[in-house]
Amino acid sequence: MKNLIGERIQNLLKKMEETGLDAILSVTIESSSNNPRYLSNFSGSLAYILVAKDKQLICTDSRYWEQVKEQSPLELFKITMENSKDFLKDLLSNYKKIGFESKTTTVNFFNNLKTKITPEQELVEADDLINDLRIRKHEKEIDYIIKANDIALKSLDELLNYIKPGKTEKELAAKLEYLMVKYGASDKSFNTIFASGPRGALPHGIASEKIVQNGEFIVIDYGCVYEGYCSDITRTVALGTPTDEMVNVYETVKKAQQESEDAVSCMKTGKEIDAVARKIITDAGYGEYFGHGLGHGLGLDVHEEPSLSPRNENMLQDNAVVTVEPGIYLPGKFGIRIEDDVYVTGDGRKVLTNYTKDLKIL
Repeated sequence: MKNLIGERIQNLLKKMEETGLDAILSVTIESSSNNPRYLSNFSGSLAYILVAKDKQLICTDSRYWEQVKEQSPLELFKITMENSKDFLKDLLSNYKKIGFESKTTTVNFFNNLKTKITPEQELVEADDLINDLRIRKHEKEIDYIIKANDIALKSLDELLNYIKPGKTEKELAAKLEYLMVKYGASDKSFNTIFASGPRGALPHGIASEKIVQNGEFIVIDYGCVYEGYCSDITRTVALGTPTDEMVNVYETVKKAQQESEDAVSCMKTGKEIDAVARKIITDAGYGEYFGHGLGHGLGLDVHEEPSLSPRNENMLQDNAVVTVEPGIYLPGKFGIRIEDDVYVTGDGRKVLTNYTKDLKIL
């Protein structure tokens, strides 16, 4: 990991030179951003990362001094009770053009940061520099995402044997989250979406007290974290025998998912790949019931760049990881979504979610 962090820092320094930045300050307070982890490998909840040509520092307080030494190759600057008020002012004093993360910086922190610089210094939004680096994954990052997929799928297989009429969505979601930790995950990627029957028409239907019943679809959208990296998977299963309409809609989503997944390539834009699934669903008469984008980037964050949506007219980059997750949501009836995590390679794609898309009837 030490060599990988060094490589990331050098790539960032090259981008900084191209854009005229003298320094970048990357901050996480109560785990508000994963950029500091990307640049340092430090997983604690407080870090100020300074990247400049003459120095690369990680600043944190006494809670994490020993942890930083174990995790990060960057030089440690210790924040103490004595220097906590003015350490940022001192750190930034030699740099004229300073990049900061506008997307994760609070108004309160930004206003405080402005008091630490002189009128001759300038704060510049620099989110894209780090985000562009994060799109292209190193093979070690891919290995972690694969492992996060494997843990999640092993857990799903076990959960399916546990799903019975009379259990609540909350109970089943909690069981799934427990299994992921049992099999090696550090946490869930996000609050598990576990939505049965009519609640499946809620694309973000967080698990409720609803009891699952025979004759219903159950949408299970979940994932876990392994070594900081996320998986994000959705499968829709039937509890008991589904109706013909349910099967027909399921097969439409399955076709849209498979054909758009096959279209993933660094020769296509996010918009073009999204259009493959959207046309299949629209041609089947369900276009108005597919209201979200086809997918998003995946890595340290469960949602990062690039997106697969009508708004993304940029070509995908090789070594990116994206989700492919079309859905159809029929209010008052049911919903269906199928989602895989997909690695964009130089000559195509590799599906990291090694699990059947055929309809499972429990």
